[in-house]
Amino acid sequence: MGKAYFILRLDSYTGDGSSMICRAANNDYMFAVLLVTGHNAEIIDYGYSSITELSESWNDVPFENLESFE
Repeated sequence: MGKAYFILRLDSYTGDGSSMICRAANNDYMFAVLLVTGHNAEIIDYGYSSITELSESWNDVPFENLESFE
């Protein structure tokens, strides 16, 4: 089974019964790395304040959806 890497943008929110706080460099959002292997998906790294910061840290990985953030 192959591996596929995706970039996720995680936004803070407050809802009925749940909430999530995301903060990176004073933004209320952050970028994360999602690894998909077969039928499984897992966030393997997070906390990046920009696509540039994430792609510089993960410069050896081909992201399947990088062009959607450019």
